[in-house]
Amino acid sequence: MHARLTLTIILLALTSLRTQAAESWYMGELLQITPENADQVRELIMLSTDGAALYDSAFSPDGQTIAYGGADRLVVWDLEAQTTQQSFQLNDVTLIQFSSDSTMLAVRSSAGLTVYNEYLEPDLFFEALYLNGAINRLTDVEFDLENDLLIGVGPGSGEIYRWELSSGAILFLIDFQRSELQYVRFSVLNADGALNYILSYPANLEIRETQHGLVIAQVDFGGQFTSEYSRMISSFLDISDDDQVLLFKLIIREPVSRSILIWSDADGQVLTTQDIPYISVFPGALSPDNRVLALGKWEEGDEIYLWDSEQGEELAVLASGHTERLTSLSFNADGTLLMSTSGDGTLRLWGIPAGE
Repeated sequence: MHARLTLTIILLALTSLRTQAAESWYMGELLQITPENADQVRELIMLSTDGAALYDSAFSPDGQTIAYGGADRLVVWDLEAQTTQQSFQLNDVTLIQFSSDSTMLAVRSSAGLTVYNEYLEPDLFFEALYLNGAINRLTDVEFDLENDLLIGVGPGSGEIYRWELSSGAILFLIDFQRSELQYVRFSVLNADGALNYILSYPANLEIRETQHGLVIAQVDFGGQFTSEYSRMISSFLDISDDDQVLLFKLIIREPVSRSILIWSDADGQVLTTQDIPYISVFPGALSPDNRVLALGKWEEGDEIYLWDSEQGEELAVLASGHTERLTSLSFNADGTLLMSTSGDGTLRLWGIPAGE
């Protein structure tokens, strides 16, 4: 079992992008989004890809740029200048991640995994990884700049990859050979890639360290609510910026339908649970101070729910204007902007202008 890795120089064709800005775009100071002012959040700008679906997006940690991509392109957009820095013709962009110093960008597409440098040039290209005869689909990647590492994880059986960032050499690869009953629904990493959180069917959390793939903890969330595992479905929503809080959603179908938020610490120990009035919500995003949770309506519709994490109550409902399912939600580093993308090919930025 091995991963085939090829380093090559690739040329990506630039493609034009039409961006549409809402008339309400505000260039001045923005307020941090909090429970106290969440009802004042409004749309600031809308960017469009002319209908091509968007799948993922990310803020750079320095707050200067956003990157977003989907069915047929990757776009890096300058927030301050309100202009497109680069637009690449790239199919099925499903994963976007900045390094902590904002100088590198990892992008998973149909071609494989590409790492761009600070000049938005492709430095390393990792071909699609073949594991047990199947092309691996990475679900999360993180940079560990201190140790010159790029760490990736995948679904299915919960694979872990570790590459040397400077050379692209594969250092570690493990496949856990799970059964169909243990199928991984979500596999994510903490900020430096040291820990891997694996949520498998129906609602089992496994925490592994990524250096050797050793299990640190296992938690059965579903067993705390019902023994009827066939009647539940679980989702991973977010990890707090400080890696101290994990957020999950559990839906129990019978005997009475319930949608439950599960808050746990980094060890998987439940801190609190909250029943929410929304059955079909995904994705989710925590504000940097963990006080506001944004939840997207999973069914086709335009609603984004803002939820008070501490009080367990609805703060506001945003009529987002998206006409298809939301595909990503995220806050910027200072909590002044919320970003949403959708299968309808639009990205929207939300915030509260100061002084209004």
